[in-house]
Amino acid sequence: MPASRRFRIEDQNSFALLSGDSNPVHVDALKARRSQFGRPIVHGMHLLLWAIEEGLANTPKTALAKVSCVFRNPVRVDEEVLFRLVQDHDQHKKIVLECNGAECATVHVELSADEMDIAFIDRSPGVKDCHERSESSLDNAQGSIPLELDTADVRERFPVLTQKVPLGQVALILATTRLIGMECPGLHSIYSGLSVSFSPSSSTAENGGRLDWKVVNYDDRFRRLSVDIVADGATGVIQAMLRPAPHKQKTCAELKALIPDAEMFAGQRALVIGGSRGLGELCAKILAVGGAEVRLTYHRGKDDAQAVVADINDGGGKSASLAYDMFDPPEDLQKGLGDGWTPTHVYYFATPPIFVAARGKFSSDLFARFSRYYVEGFYTCWQSIRQITPEKFTMFYPSSVAVETAYLNMGEYAAAKAAGENLCNYLCACDKKLAIKVGRLPRLPSDQTLSIVEVKTHDPVETILGVLGEFRSEQAA
Repeated sequence: MPASRRFRIEDQNSFALLSGDSNPVHVDALKARRSQFGRPIVHGMHLLLWAIEEGLANTPKTALAKVSCVFRNPVRVDEEVLFRLVQDHDQHKKIVLECNGAECATVHVELSADEMDIAFIDRSPGVKDCHERSESSLDNAQGSIPLELDTADVRERFPVLTQKVPLGQVALILATTRLIGMECPGLHSIYSGLSVSFSPSSSTAENGGRLDWKVVNYDDRFRRLSVDIVADGATGVIQAMLRPAPHKQKTCAELKALIPDAEMFAGQRALVIGGSRGLGELCAKILAVGGAEVRLTYHRGKDDAQAVVADINDGGGKSASLAYDMFDPPEDLQKGLGDGWTPTHVYYFATPPIFVAARGKFSSDLFARFSRYYVEGFYTCWQSIRQITPEKFTMFYPSSVAVETAYLNMGEYAAAKAAGENLCNYLCACDKKLAIKVGRLPRLPSDQTLSIVEVKTHDPVETILGVLGEFRSEQAA
């Protein structure tokens, strides 16, 4: 059986303290949900050091001569990572890490019997500010950071690794994640690869305990940069990317200019499930600008939900927010909605991260995860509403064009959405006071669909407004 591990948020926090890389995408669940990853992702160097530790478990004490790794797919917190040692030679190891049925990292390690330690400062790197660099500031950016390592902490976190290889080499590897995640590119970075060669250290006072770095190439087409690194006893290059900043939906003030009919949705008491971010946020704002009275739910993003409510109410709309966990719905939903307030319309936008599948493969676990949101969650939502009102109400189920068009990295997603469509038909057959509108949406810009390389998307306001307008017309007919 191959070794496996699930990295928990506690592991992330500990590694952030050890490495000095506390980039929010790794440790802040609320900020990470605004990235294309949807939730915190594991540090690449955490994966690398774990892989080396596992790979050297049966190797005598040695030193690293060269380490190279490529990160192909992100690993989210709580996802299972499988370790495979595919080449196991005395002086060379090849390791593959897998997640969600696909390779997420490939690691090559070359070993040496020579003494090749690196000078470092025995102290914690501490918590520092995470820099946010613009594209224009990346060309020829350069600097240096101290090689700092809390030896007691690293021995506790990596007990096998720290007995096998020099601590200075571990300090250098850890410094690279601090460089990329906190310094350059910083806040919106993705660490995509490392190649570093080690040599005997001269331990001179001028360059000991320091990592010098310089951006030697930035390709704005792919937002990709190469960073040369030099320390006393090591030279290498890091590959990184500048990911796009979180997507901002239009404000209600901006939407008023795009929605000519301020009474378009008048009379609706609209409950928007998942209305604190993304398309749910946009839907809630469009409905409110069109005259609907809106309640929007959030799971973790209370601050985001309150910001949406404030935008709606400041613009003359009527809105409030409430916490709602579709896997553990409140026993008294009516209390959260307000006395006497029951929805006439329910818009369901709850979703996990979408673009997580392996190209050309199908993961039963991933299909089950999507189904929890798109099938079980929708069913639970219907149950919750039916428990508080015997009256007729209508629901909107946002399906996807992926149901009718085969995308090689969206098989599980499309299958779950198709199952959700079938559930809609079933519920309408069972509940004669229920109407459901299914809309197959194209790819629209949101946090979920952010991409390093620009991808053509449809106009979100035009698309959502069009679907909601059709929904309204069908109800009036």
